[in-house]
Amino acid sequence: KKDSRIKYLEKTVHDLKVKLEYAQKDAVRDIVMTLASNGYGAPLFELNAIRKDADTPDYIAAMISNLFLALESLDIRIVKDSSTGKTVPYSDLAEGKYCFYGDVPPSEEDTIVVKYPGIKLGKEMIVKPTITKES
Repeated sequence: KKDSRIKYLEKTVHDLKVKLEYAQKDAVRDIVMTLASNGYGAPLFELNAIRKDADTPDYIAAMISNLFLALESLDIRIVKDSSTGKTVPYSDLAEGKYCFYGDVPPSEEDTIVVKYPGIKLGKEMIVKPTITKES
């Protein structure tokens, strides 16, 4: 009887650990998606742009770099950063690799530019690169 009780408790502990792991990943995903949201001014992406700007003082760039290093320790990475500012052919939009900035999606006549890179949590792309119509 003790052995079956021990096995039951071990399985319960295992199940709780799995649930905790999923809950932590969901919480991290929610935080990152909020910090990348256009509704809040996309602070993660704007900080990344400030860090790369040549006019940014070194100590500020270093602090922002440390923030991104801390995020990497949580397995959060900015991806496709080099594509920011580059044009994207309209034909690439059908593949679903991008999200739109604004209310009206671009048309074939528009010049489409990558506004923000994407973000990965582990191997999962949680925020696709953001595109916008060039003014």
